Amino acid sequence: MSFVLSGQTRETSGLSDQAPGPWGGGPGAFFMFNPTDLELHCSDCATSKLLTYMATLLNLVSKGVLEQVEVALDGDSLPQRSIYALPCVISWLDEELPELPPQWGEGRQSPLEQVDFLFSEFISGSNVAHWKFCHIMKPEPGFHHIWELKTADVRFFGWFPKKDVFVIAQAGSAKVIKDHGLYRAMRDVCVQLRERLDLDGPKAIAGGYEDVLST
Repeated sequence: MSFVLSGQTRETSGLSDQAPGPWGGGPGAFFMFNPTDLELHCSDCATSKLLTYMATLLNLVSKGVLEQVEVALDGDSLPQRSIYALPCVISWLDEELPELPPQWGEGRQSPLEQVDFLFSEFISGSNVAHWKFCHIMKPEPGFHHIWELKTADVRFFGWFPKKDVFVIAQAGSAKVIKDHGLYRAMRDVCVQLRERLDLDGPKAIAGGYEDVLST
């Protein structure tokens, strides 16, 4: 199963896709970007006042800095929200996520199935404003504006640059992140990566569910 927008041409963005060794957890358990590895060449995005914010996001997509996530929706459902991700997140979704086993044994959804369900619910506009699926990271939520999308076995970290649009910058196995206390590190790396993205300001929406989600 591929989460990449079909037909998207991927370009090098200078992001390291190797999981750092000190925290272990096995290959693909999670990854963390080094913000100094992020090399962007999108100065025209910030200087052009004619571009809307969404056009700026799409411009980053065209340059390979971000990729749009797409999943199959049920029935006649149409996308109500959007998810974008850094290229290494897309690689992790396509290559590493399918190999992750469920942490609670047989008889439950695989991490891949969990993520497919989560993304389908989010993009279709379903109510994810619940601790089970989506919450702002603590402490100091009003300062960092970093959110977590979650399943039983997988964690995604990012921010809302505009209402109903989520950018994923970090991802990994829930068990590894919990066992090694990586929540603060994931949040802090997201903040640094966000600062390096050539997005119009403000780069992230502040507030609660009603501020970032229309439903």
